[in-house]
Amino acid sequence: MATPRFFDRIADASLPFLKGVLRRDFRAALDRKVVVLEAPSDVDDLALAAGWSLSVNLCARLYPKIRLLGDKSAVEAAAQLILAINPNCDVTQSDGKGDAVLSWRASPSTPGVFASAAGWNAIIDDDSKLGLPAAAPAAMAAAAIAVGELFRTVFGELLGEKGRYSIEPGGFNLVSLMPRDDRPAIPPSFAIGKVHLVGAGALGEMAIVTLLAANAEGELLVIDDQAVELPNTQRYVLTVDTSEGALKVDLAELACRGSRIAVIRVPARWGLDQRAMAGSADTVLVGVDSAVARIDIQAGLPRRIYNAFTGPFDLGWSRHEAFGSDACLACLYWPIGTIPNTFEVIASDIGEHPLRVLSYLTSKLPVGMPLQPMQVPRLMAAPDDSATWLHRSLLDDLAQKFGVSDTSPWESMPLERLYNEAICGGGLVRQTIGTRGDLAVPLAHQSALAGVMLASQLLIASEPSLAALRPPAIEARYNVFGRPSQSPSVPRSCVPTCICSDDFYLARSREVNLPMPQ
Repeated sequence: MATPRFFDRIADASLPFLKGVLRRDFRAALDRKVVVLEAPSDVDDLALAAGWSLSVNLCARLYPKIRLLGDKSAVEAAAQLILAINPNCDVTQSDGKGDAVLSWRASPSTPGVFASAAGWNAIIDDDSKLGLPAAAPAAMAAAAIAVGELFRTVFGELLGEKGRYSIEPGGFNLVSLMPRDDRPAIPPSFAIGKVHLVGAGALGEMAIVTLLAANAEGELLVIDDQAVELPNTQRYVLTVDTSEGALKVDLAELACRGSRIAVIRVPARWGLDQRAMAGSADTVLVGVDSAVARIDIQAGLPRRIYNAFTGPFDLGWSRHEAFGSDACLACLYWPIGTIPNTFEVIASDIGEHPLRVLSYLTSKLPVGMPLQPMQVPRLMAAPDDSATWLHRSLLDDLAQKFGVSDTSPWESMPLERLYNEAICGGGLVRQTIGTRGDLAVPLAHQSALAGVMLASQLLIASEPSLAALRPPAIEARYNVFGRPSQSPSVPRSCVPTCICSDDFYLARSREVNLPMPQ
């Protein structure tokens, strides 16, 4: 089969939007699809080449049949990249029909999308600026948006109102976030200084690729304690088919060899390795996947924080440069109201009674074994059917509920590990992925655009002439199933109960963020 080895994660990301479509039917539909990718006319344009390469990279992580058109050298390099990502992909380098076209050359005559960039403008389905110089991040943003539009075209009949059925011009300026803005110049390079990148997964990898394409110079401390798992290569742009098991920090260092970015690998969690905090974290790029982790980063009081994230239907980015004045990173994730206990969250996600979940958590009993009477705490009333807990394991009931036939990989796991690896990770409860934002599996182009904007915020902030053109709003969001003509800016204000309103944190922030010595 030509389908990527990580098909199940592709389905995890796609099925929440394809209501009522079964996994096997989605696979059959995907196997039939052929997409056509057309390279730019000017293969020497480094910015457009970066956008083209990213669109090829992302499509290789979804489509099993890809037809390439354009300059021979560009097409051959693209074919090599596709087969490195998915050796089973059916790649052809000839004219022919497809289900949809993504062109960097002209508006396609068949269903599809036209991607381009001019200045800092990422442009979709508009050739009026064709041939003008482009900033590499703008071309890469256009690539991510265009791949999203291609997805809406290819699966239009399954997406319903979320599908794309005609030309939809749009895009935005990465600096001002306006629909079109021709003011900012394109610096030949960027000096980013010493930057901490926390999280080298989908967002972090894409941020690195963007910094490299923009000819950035500086020192990047890459902080991540995890290795690559096969399912996550669905959206990790620095990975290929053989990357499983590699440390994420090693992939970051390898990608930057020979560039003007020096990488310091920190294979640890934020705050647990002194190298990560040496000299204080002045500037931090945040590519982590939990609210708690982001609050922890803000609590370290870096001088500047640039953040990006993905949600069930959208993605976003934010900047935090004035602690105590503007909304800080913690404000965006600060809990409001009563916070549910861990056992209550898990119980809600898997549709089980909280007492049963609490019993497994406190006893640390493997989920493949039934409970014993002494393992059920008398902290709340048990439901009428609780007697079945003593005869059937939790795993048996989950398998029956979600149609899983082989549960052997999880029988000896305690519930907390099962929840993290098999449920949040998408291995067991696949059809429920996407019911909560932190359980959603992002689409590859969704993560890519978030990563591009994560790096772009740093690049723009490093150039005063660009920073002056930023919108007042410190947060922005983009709906991956909305029309490409969107206004991403989102106003944000400080949360009164957040740490940025606390006298101790404000005083400490003034101490650690004194003016830099001249």
